[in-house]
Amino acid sequence: VTPFMVLFTAFVVLLHRHSGQNDLALGSPVANRNRSEIEGLVGCFVNSLVLRTDLSGDPTFRELLARVREVALDAYAHQDLPFDALVQVMEPKRDLSRNPLFQVMFALQADGSRSIEGEELRLSVVAIEVETTRFDLECYLIPDAGKLRVQMVYSTDMFDASSIDRMLTHFEHLLDRSITAPQLPVSRIDLLGVSERQWLLENATGRVCPIASEEMLLARFSSVVRRDPQAPALHFGNHSLTYGELDSASNRMAERLCTLGARVDEPVAVLLERSLEMVVAWLAVLKSGAAYLPMDPENPAARLQQMLKDSAAAVLISDSSLAQRVTTFHGNLLCVDEVAALHENQCDFVPAIEPGAESMAYLIYTSGSTGLPKGVAVTHSALANLVAWHNRAYSVTTGDRATQIAGLGFDATLWEIWPYLCTGASVYLVDEETRHSPRLLWQWLAENRITLSFVPTPMAEAMLREPIPEAIALRAMLTGGDRLHGGGLPQQLPFRLINHYGPTENAVVSTFGEVDLPRAAQKAPTIGRPIDNVNAYVLDTRMQPVPIGVTGELYLGGESLARGYWRNQVLTDERFVTSPFADDADTRLYRSGDLVRWRADGQLEFVGRKDQQVKIRGYRIELGEIEVLLNGCPGIGQAVVTCHGEEESSKRLIAYLVRSSSTLNLSEVRDQLRDRLPGYMLPAVWIELDSLPLTRNGKVDRTALPAPTEQSSAETPSHVAPRNQIERQVAAIWCELLGLERVSVDDNFFDLGGHSLVASQVVSRIRDELQVDMLLSRFFKRPTVAGLAEQIQVAALSNTTDNGSENDTHEEFRL
Repeated sequence: VTPFMVLFTAFVVLLHRHSGQNDLALGSPVANRNRSEIEGLVGCFVNSLVLRTDLSGDPTFRELLARVREVALDAYAHQDLPFDALVQVMEPKRDLSRNPLFQVMFALQADGSRSIEGEELRLSVVAIEVETTRFDLECYLIPDAGKLRVQMVYSTDMFDASSIDRMLTHFEHLLDRSITAPQLPVSRIDLLGVSERQWLLENATGRVCPIASEEMLLARFSSVVRRDPQAPALHFGNHSLTYGELDSASNRMAERLCTLGARVDEPVAVLLERSLEMVVAWLAVLKSGAAYLPMDPENPAARLQQMLKDSAAAVLISDSSLAQRVTTFHGNLLCVDEVAALHENQCDFVPAIEPGAESMAYLIYTSGSTGLPKGVAVTHSALANLVAWHNRAYSVTTGDRATQIAGLGFDATLWEIWPYLCTGASVYLVDEETRHSPRLLWQWLAENRITLSFVPTPMAEAMLREPIPEAIALRAMLTGGDRLHGGGLPQQLPFRLINHYGPTENAVVSTFGEVDLPRAAQKAPTIGRPIDNVNAYVLDTRMQPVPIGVTGELYLGGESLARGYWRNQVLTDERFVTSPFADDADTRLYRSGDLVRWRADGQLEFVGRKDQQVKIRGYRIELGEIEVLLNGCPGIGQAVVTCHGEEESSKRLIAYLVRSSSTLNLSEVRDQLRDRLPGYMLPAVWIELDSLPLTRNGKVDRTALPAPTEQSSAETPSHVAPRNQIERQVAAIWCELLGLERVSVDDNFFDLGGHSLVASQVVSRIRDELQVDMLLSRFFKRPTVAGLAEQIQVAALSNTTDNGSENDTHEEFRL
């Protein structure tokens, strides 16, 4: 083994640990003077060798060194082969900005520091200033007075000086530790110095702010009611509730719930449309000591019934209409439209047993990889931490006006409600028509003088592309639920824009950071730093901190951590693991599955997912859940689902199918999925394959699946081209926004991958290009090119536009 092989092995390990890649190809120059007849010739005979190293299986440093030795000797044996000839044989995809076979160069050079003198010739070293790079990274090791001097040449588009300095420090630590302990697997060789490790652990810890018992949600709400019972609490349309009215209504309902079987640490399901009654019900459940389970009426009946069955809820709060969708529920039903007496008089109900800090406050269901949704149980202490942090971070006062905009199945709903009701602020609930339209939402925010508003990321991005009303009173827009893209954001806003990140398993929000608008144009906004009392560790596969700038998995812990998965201890133990940074063996961390990295300024960058989980319109989706249902459909032998598209407006689910029978009916398969899954989980494109591509290990190779094209659709109805100018204009708008080449006049917008956010863009384009203003709800009723064109024609012929006269009216509040 030569010194070059040892140094090269250490450098490969460094790149492996920084990139996470197991298959690395590096270039290395060779003098190529291995023939006696060219020894006396003056000239450059240097050739570039490609040294490809396999790090699979987590070898020890000694084992990897043996692999490198074999690769290097094989390469030396063929060093006469010109590099250009190798490129011609390999035929890689060419890019004039990059080397065709490797992007990193490594070389151990001879000592070139001394001058050479002869009788008639004197040679000396002249330093050459490097202004451009040939590769992304070049590492040169040069002997110098018994030591090795390392010179790095790097592309400033990919690295900065501080990251290279850290890389050199890691290289030094790696060399020292691998040589003294070559029996260690390369994954266990510690790269970190004492100061960097301390920095990582300190930045992973949010500000410590103990939560007292009086800061529990019910105690804080009661304090607000005592202080000013006449203060406005909730607004929805033309109706509102004061804090005193909200307290009384929720007390009476809580009293009824206790008689119906509500108990501490057990869920009570709430199936209601967005309304004042819905918030009263949530609060009433908490007052009864039970935990509330919010259920979105937009979900299919089968999914709602599955939640009720899995949760074993003893009580369901609903109305007489929605209750008919869950006929399999055999527990106690409390219909809000049959209890008008609840609103009559003040009620000072006090539950027999009050919930403790570790009692369950709410149960939220998210997509599950087994084909069934899974419930996440969150405690009162975790909810209290979210409320306390939010009110400190945003200086919430009684004069603030906040919003409830998020979908009812999204855990952000509780974040939109409780911090404000625990402070004395007012909460405004948005109607369905408005929440789907960026233009109407801006108008609604301005008219109601909203000061703080959470807007799910996809809608926030759409809103920030629209003109902002001059009368806006907003002081902060809070985003979250999906990756925030920097492109297209304004350079300046009249309010703060703050990005948030957090899984349901850590009580909605784990990290937050204000968006640097000028910088966001060049680089996606970060997800910020941990909130108060939350730990956010970026760890490797051994649950050890990774260096600054290196991608690792995000582990979350602290006061916001959920209790676990409802009635699923196996999954809880798998995802909630013992913390290696605490003395107490009961201290846990949640394995988020999200890949992130630390920036040198202490901000976290979101990189992506390490599994098959995706987010569409803020909803977390386990692709495995859809695959399980597809594989259970008659006629399907194999099914794989992927997410296609980077931008939120273009994201679509693609289903790849292999038939097991010639009788496969795709329409029936779609109908089966519609009965079991919410709309955002339905595939938009269906592609039939003879077989699924496999990796060498026999697993489905998702990277080899064909990209969706119009021709690849498994079953396409006969195409009917647009028949008039309006249909052609509508079809052109659809194609542009959905990324399609053509559409039939009978195609359903939502079957093509459309959703409410894109639908609002369609309505906006119709208004701009056809001068016809229409309600989004009309589009939902006739979501085809032909249907939409008919409505445009009717509006144009009558010379009228929708002016909001069809807006829903709200019935008198019965509670």
